[in-house]
Amino acid sequence: MKKIINKKFNLPVTIIFLIGVIFGILFLFFISEVDKLIIKTEIEEYLSLISSSKNSVSSIITSFKNNIFYLTLIWASSITIVFTPLVFFIIFYKGFLIGFLISSFIMIFGVKGFIYSGLFIFPHEIINTICLIVFAIIMLSVSFKIMKSVYNNDNINLRIFCKKVLIIYIIFVIIELISSILEIYLNHFILGIFF
Repeated sequence: MKKIINKKFNLPVTIIFLIGVIFGILFLFFISEVDKLIIKTEIEEYLSLISSSKNSVSSIITSFKNNIFYLTLIWASSITIVFTPLVFFIIFYKGFLIGFLISSFIMIFGVKGFIYSGLFIFPHEIINTICLIVFAIIMLSVSFKIMKSVYNNDNINLRIFCKKVLIIYIIFVIIELISSILEIYLNHFILGIFF
């Protein structure tokens, strides 16, 4: 796996994610009061639903589908090479969502909102985010290696290379499954205590 990862993607991916978080936080300041009220209502309804809902396998499946959507999109974008820039957009969007979530909780609950948003994203969203960033770095490295080998007419063992990429994808899918289980059981339990 060390041969696949190109460390020069670490900083750009991390910076794009952080820019997304900042834009997500600032976005709340530019929307209308009506939109803020809608966001407040949606979050309050979701939190009340968590406290009254029962954990189920269908909830885990829904969460898992949502979690692997971005993972699969990054994988497909990197493999096709043409859509590789889409990986940076996905990372930005993920950061934007987290920033927007944090600022929304602060808008609704004041200073306590910072703590509540932390509870809301712990641990599943932290795992998802780290997973997505690391996977994006790996897949950008894969895309770069494919482009480099095509440009330099290098021979790579495509079968072994594809096998490594598939194994990496499966590992990250398993991590996302664990994250989904934590989201439905642990996260709902934690939020149920406070709401």
